[in-house]
Amino acid sequence: MKVAIAACVVVCLASPTQGIGGSGRQSDTIEVDYEYRVVARWLERNEVALVESTGAQVIQTAGSIVTLQKETKRGLQVFRVKRRVSDGIYLASFVDRSEGELTDYTYQIKLSSISNGRTQIDITMSATAEKAYSVSVNVELRRSIRGLRAFLQEHLRRPTH
Repeated sequence: MKVAIAACVVVCLASPTQGIGGSGRQSDTIEVDYEYRVVARWLERNEVALVESTGAQVIQTAGSIVTLQKETKRGLQVFRVKRRVSDGIYLASFVDRSEGELTDYTYQIKLSSISNGRTQIDITMSATAEKAYSVSVNVELRRSIRGLRAFLQEHLRRPTH
C-alpha cells in the first residue's frame, strides 16, 4: 500500500497539470579574448544574430519590445520580450505570447572585465511553459545556451596559431 501511495505521489508531482507549468533555469560562463568595451559594443551591434543563435527568430522589433518565434519539441512558440541594457547587463523579460505554451521567459547576459584584457560573459536563461515537464523546459534552455555559446566563441575568440 505504501508503495502504491508513493508511486501516486511521484506521478502527481512529476506530471504537468492544467494551469501549472514546468520551469527551468540554465546558466553558463564564457571567457572571451577581447576587453569589456569591445565585447559590449559588439553585442549591441549584433543583437539579432545573438538572439538567433539561440534558435529563435526575430519577427519584429518595436523599440525595446522584440517579437520572437521559436520551434520547440512542444510546438511553435511566438512571444514578446522587453529588452534592457544597463552597465554591461543585457536583460530580456517576457511580455506576452501570441502562440504556444510559454508563460514566462527571461535571459540575462552579464559582462565582467577579467585579467589580461579579457571579458567574462555570464548567461542565465529561465522559462516556464504550461503543460510541460521541467526537464523538457531545461533541455530547450540548454540547447539555446549551447547555440549562444558557440556563436560567442566563434566571433569573440582570437585564433590561436
